[in-house]
Amino acid sequence: MATILLRFPCGNRALCALIFLCSLMLAHSSLYAQACSGGKQFTFTRNGTTYTYCGYYSNSPGDTYGAWLSSHPGTQAFVDAATDGHYNCHAFAFANDKTVWVTTGTGAATDPPMIYYNSGYYVQVTNEKDAELVIYGSPSYPSHSAVRITNSSNPNSSILKYPQCAGWYISKWDGGQLVVHPLTDCPYYVAGLVTFYRKAADAGAQNNIQGSNYSITGPKLVCSTGATFTLSCGQPESFTVTWSASSNISLPANPTAYPITVTANGSGAGWIKATLNFTDGSHADVAQYNVWVGPPETITSISTSQWSAGPGTSTTIVVPQYNAYFYGWPFNSGDLIAANPTIPNSRGVTNYTWSNSSEATFTQNPANIGARYVNGSFSNPAYCVITLRAGNACGIVQYPQSIRVSATGTLKVGPNPATTEVTVTVLGTENDATSHTSGANAKYAAASSQALSSSANTYFIRIIDLAGAVRYTVRKQGKQFTIPVINLPDGVYFLEVSDGRNVRTEKLLVQH
Repeated sequence: MATILLRFPCGNRALCALIFLCSLMLAHSSLYAQACSGGKQFTFTRNGTTYTYCGYYSNSPGDTYGAWLSSHPGTQAFVDAATDGHYNCHAFAFANDKTVWVTTGTGAATDPPMIYYNSGYYVQVTNEKDAELVIYGSPSYPSHSAVRITNSSNPNSSILKYPQCAGWYISKWDGGQLVVHPLTDCPYYVAGLVTFYRKAADAGAQNNIQGSNYSITGPKLVCSTGATFTLSCGQPESFTVTWSASSNISLPANPTAYPITVTANGSGAGWIKATLNFTDGSHADVAQYNVWVGPPETITSISTSQWSAGPGTSTTIVVPQYNAYFYGWPFNSGDLIAANPTIPNSRGVTNYTWSNSSEATFTQNPANIGARYVNGSFSNPAYCVITLRAGNACGIVQYPQSIRVSATGTLKVGPNPATTEVTVTVLGTENDATSHTSGANAKYAAASSQALSSSANTYFIRIIDLAGAVRYTVRKQGKQFTIPVINLPDGVYFLEVSDGRNVRTEKLLVQH
């Protein structure tokens, strides 16, 4: 570089210094513009030092290696973009540019792309799984460079475009095509003359292929007839897949088959997993895919309360003729939502059906059709059987419950809505009562049964809010009694009355 002497006839030393500094900057810019005349400047910084080099505009389309693909019919390489003579491999891999040629020049340490690793901006790695890119030939005068398809900081890594080719490379073949290829499926490849690099500022693991690039696709239900699963990337090209599954799912003899078809050997919640195996020896796990396996979860009872299980088929439940409620157990707040006909719920159900025997017609509230609970009215008092069926494509489970429909109901609550207190009247006879000691409130029922064993017409009362929290409890005697509600916030509650054998429930509205 030529020496430039600058003189400033200036008496103000501070002003002179400022003018001198600005002039130096202008001179440097002018000289570099001359050095990069007709080209494009690239700049990077390493450890506080700024490095620059030039790329030159040219249009030199050339298909020197175009015939290589056709002359190697067994290659897995394929063309990403057609011939473009405006850029070459080093511009693509290091400068991330498609408008200029970046050439090795005389092979000086300051020529690109050697300037990148001679400056320490890129460092050599011995394990391919840690690499961002690869140099073909001698690093001192490389014949070719390619970007690895992985989760690196290189914007040309193409992992989102070609996840099925993860671990392969994408590179520009001179002025010809942009090609996706395995490491060795490249006309520049010579055994033993490849060198892997990553940015010094990046941790090695940053360039590892991540399982988060992929997801498992397939049905949410696995039956004994089989279900097929794939990956979101489609058919893998650069890696194999090892499948695993929960114990209620049977895998085929070859767990690396793609796609994979599995079968149910039981029922309940299940899962499918995929581990990706890459040619560089690394592995990546894809997020677990949750499914339901086999027929739905067994229905254990039918109850008139959503907080306690039913008495079982050996007993008869007494229900009011109008506004009767039934719940399939087990039951939780999620079961208040109708089943999805295409995706099994947490119990493996895609459809619920309630039905009643012919002794009385049951008219269901349309608002809860398809849910695990139902309310509605009967046409007449009768002894009959109400049945809940839960199904999916693998099968159906059902539970029949004998009931006695009472003309007057089992509880009378008033006023409803209530302001300060409510009067409760227990209807029906003691013969209506049935054993009721199972479910989430078993301790409550058992305790009340023990306390009431020698006290006829003694009841335990609970008021429960919509969240299932018990807001009030008391013990009362006699068939009629009052309950204070003045301290309850406005809202909808459930009033439960237990005689130790049967739990009667009625909705209660509090309005102050």
